[in-house]
Amino acid sequence: MAKTTDATLAGVGSATKLLLSAALGAFVFMIAAAQPTIAQSDEAAVSDSMLLSTASTGGAFHRGGVSLSALIKIKLLPNDRIDLTTSNSSGSLENIARLRDGVSDFAIVQALLGGAARSGTGLATDIGAQRDLRAVTVLWPNVEHFIIRKDLVTSGTIADFLTLEGKRVSLGRERSAIESNRVLLGNLGLDVQRDVERVPLSFRPSVAAFRNGEIDGLSLPASTPVPAFVELMSQLGPDAVVLNWTEEQRRQADGGLGLWSPLTIPGNTYPGQDAPIETIAQPNFLAVHADVDDDVVYAITKAIFENLPFLERLHAPFQFLSLDEAVTGLPVPLHPGAVRYYEEMRLDLQKAVIADNTYDLFGSELPSPAAIRQRIRQDVVRLMSTEDGTSDLMIDDLLDVMSENGQVRVLPIRGRGAAHNLADLLYLSGIDIGVLQADALELERKRGVYPDLVGNIRYIAKWADSEIHLLVRDDILDIRDLRNKRVNFGPEGSGSEVTSSLLFNRLRLPVEQTSFGHGQALEKLKAGEIAAMVHVAPKPVPLFSGIEVRDGLRFLPLPEFGGSDFYRPADLTVNDYPTLVFGDRTVETLSVPLVLAAYDWASDSERYPQIASFVESFLQRLDDLQDPSRHPKWQDVDPAFDLVGWRRHPAVDDYLQQLRTAEQLTGQGGPLNQSDSDDNAETEARPSSAESTPVQRIGNSSRRPVF
Repeated sequence: MAKTTDATLAGVGSATKLLLSAALGAFVFMIAAAQPTIAQSDEAAVSDSMLLSTASTGGAFHRGGVSLSALIKIKLLPNDRIDLTTSNSSGSLENIARLRDGVSDFAIVQALLGGAARSGTGLATDIGAQRDLRAVTVLWPNVEHFIIRKDLVTSGTIADFLTLEGKRVSLGRERSAIESNRVLLGNLGLDVQRDVERVPLSFRPSVAAFRNGEIDGLSLPASTPVPAFVELMSQLGPDAVVLNWTEEQRRQADGGLGLWSPLTIPGNTYPGQDAPIETIAQPNFLAVHADVDDDVVYAITKAIFENLPFLERLHAPFQFLSLDEAVTGLPVPLHPGAVRYYEEMRLDLQKAVIADNTYDLFGSELPSPAAIRQRIRQDVVRLMSTEDGTSDLMIDDLLDVMSENGQVRVLPIRGRGAAHNLADLLYLSGIDIGVLQADALELERKRGVYPDLVGNIRYIAKWADSEIHLLVRDDILDIRDLRNKRVNFGPEGSGSEVTSSLLFNRLRLPVEQTSFGHGQALEKLKAGEIAAMVHVAPKPVPLFSGIEVRDGLRFLPLPEFGGSDFYRPADLTVNDYPTLVFGDRTVETLSVPLVLAAYDWASDSERYPQIASFVESFLQRLDDLQDPSRHPKWQDVDPAFDLVGWRRHPAVDDYLQQLRTAEQLTGQGGPLNQSDSDDNAETEARPSSAESTPVQRIGNSSRRPVF
């Protein structure tokens, strides 16, 4: 086996922790792709590999954390050997618990919840007083967004939200935004546990529920502009109203805590928002465990404040961060590493809380770190997503559903790309499960780079279909016209680069390969510097949402390959890209499956029972995950899918066999009655929505190979 089981599985801050990428956009993917994969035997190459807990993908915690990760990878990893990797979570309270338990080293936390955790009172009673919770810096304001339907608006202020008594509302998942909402609305007289029917959803599921009329209001605080709310306003326009706050309402809701201050959301921050919105906000801060090395915290603090313009370009809310305000409003003591930097910069620290390391809140009864880590290891599996973003959204749904049964705790990790994910799953300690691209498995097996590839990876299910988008200038009429022209394959090691390499090799079509990030490639395509770009990702790809035919670009049809184990016919329709595809026409392309795979721990190993528990919980809740309210790509997930040339995880085999036995006993049939060796199980793929009605096809209507 290429992996070993040791304390690295807990994600503790040490030289043996993970080296992963938490990339933001095409630029960061290029940076991450340039970093070498560190095998188990070479982990000493990174002196300090830290884990940063954020929140769900629809909010500012996630994007801000990814930005911080990108900065550290660029500025500190090459010379100082300090790395920072992000992990999604349900929000502040879970982040604090992760710091307590040694799962994370850094976390982004709301000031309200950080203060409660320091004393172990109020909202953080079940976590306990956290003697080791420290602060690095204030980050940005956590802006309150209370949104209701237009037909429920009377005053246009938070008073209208109080009239939703008895109605369905989303105030965030448990242990996340709901906690600050309890305080604010409670001080205004609305008990969120008793007076409303609360639907515990994260950002994007909340937006979907609001859009579909399933809830009447929502509130998830985050820094403006919130991507999920931009999406909501663009879809519903004036039918979704962000409520204002008066000064008296702010004082009453703050309840004397002194945390919330007035904040104006400028006009045009959100689509259709002409007038400014007067709301309130509290600080978010970068938290750290007291045990993290002083030199590491010093280096990260210094890197942040010496590169504020870089951070602001990646994540606009960093515009609120300045050295003068770095310690204003911090609810917990500063870490000594941060204190050292601030003293060098002659910052007045009189208002900051300085840690008293002699104060032993727990006395001699405090469990040892080793005991805590051992307990946490038994409850956690780490799941690595792809770089396309869709898997992050699906994993948000997975966290919602899996948290309901409490059997397995899933810790999501952002992956770097198809080839990188494969290597990381094989060789990085602590990574149990990953989303891989099927043709990456094929390519690497042919290359023979990883001799233990087949033996040490088992697949759990087909995860989602990832469509091949070949975007070209409008003077390219046929794929043959790309011969000897510049075609962007995507960043090295990405899913797009893997598929493009195989695609043009099979077509025997020579092209000049470029490796720009997708955003940069799009600009070069518009400028005529390249002839085409390939982007392999589940549709619709947000990058292409604003492109119109008048930009001189269009999707080019792709021929079907005969005898391929992986590539299947797919279509790009007007529903996917309304400004690039029109009416009943579709663009014929291909798709490659993403695969949910696990490292093949021995059945008697420490990690196998936890993987088996995840598999059982995942498959038992698949019907819930495929509910129409969830991400549409859940409809692609198929545990009975046969991945030719690869072995299914034995826990999946056991589960499928149990289903077949139950069906035989009850006399019920179903698709899972098919033999495991039926290689045609996925050949007749589930039809897309575009194929449910007659369409006019663009390209080779016979669906036969043209090469």
